[in-house]
Amino acid sequence: GLGPLAILPARQGAGLGKLLMADARRHAEEVCVNRGMRREDVVMVLTVDTYNSVGTALYARLGYEVKEPLIAMSHEGQRVVPQGWVVSKLVADHIEAAAAVLSEILGRDAQALVQNALTQTGAAVVSRDGVICGVTSGLRMDGFVAANCMEAAQALLAGADGDEGQPRRLMMPAQTHPDLFKWSLEHGWRTVKQLLLMAEGAYAHPKRIDGVVYIPTYDG
Repeated sequence: GLGPLAILPARQGAGLGKLLMADARRHAEEVCVNRGMRREDVVMVLTVDTYNSVGTALYARLGYEVKEPLIAMSHEGQRVVPQGWVVSKLVADHIEAAAAVLSEILGRDAQALVQNALTQTGAAVVSRDGVICGVTSGLRMDGFVAANCMEAAQALLAGADGDEGQPRRLMMPAQTHPDLFKWSLEHGWRTVKQLLLMAEGAYAHPKRIDGVVYIPTYDG
């Protein structure tokens, strides 16, 4: 993910945004090559406010394409986890089971993602009858949410934390998960703003599986 990017108003129109984007691309390629990836496999992803026509045009000229509308949401009210579900802080003992859930959803080994989530504020798992059914790296704009059923996803949105002292936040792909979006509105989440997901490179939409919820890391 790439962001945020801002240019002082007095310096806009001088090509600085284009230079920054090119430098970010070069840096991403270097990091990925050092991790054994090919340069042509690097995918750059960003979000832009729908009202930001100047930024959207810049990214389009640089080869970015609109992939999906997103809705930034926040929640500051009371939390009520659905009966029968338990939301708990992600700890090392959860990694194997949480990674198994995420790997099945993504269709690839996701242990590194779960391992990295251990360091994130608000990272949590949700379980029922002692079985882990979902995991989140935290309810923040740059957090992911994954669950093997809608009810587990609802429990994560009801009980997981975000950044300390801040409202819980989420980038909701309402077009992909309309039922979860509707549920969130009915349970204290409010819309903050609309955004566009844009990508440059061979971006693949998260696999859509009936009954499964996956909200990737879109921002940051």
